[in-house]
Amino acid sequence: MLRVDILLSKDDNVPPQIIDALQIELEKQIVSLHSDAIVRVRVSSSKNIDVSGCTKEEKQTVLAIIENVFTSEDWLPE
Repeated sequence: MLRVDILLSKDDNVPPQIIDALQIELEKQIVSLHSDAIVRVRVSSSKNIDVSGCTKEEKQTVLAIIENVFTSEDWLPE
């Protein structure tokens, strides 16, 4: 089972609506490729991205999706 855990630093003061929108967008894109994927976006004391339960190639694909979402503004709430 593919697991994606994204930890955002509490020091960045990311608003809850942004965290929710980020999780929804990542779930939409990652679950479309891996139907059994679990995606979690949380606030922590440090930043981290962990992708597990997949092959090296699948991990690279998921990391590319995450990068595209982070650099895009299409998913941001108004």
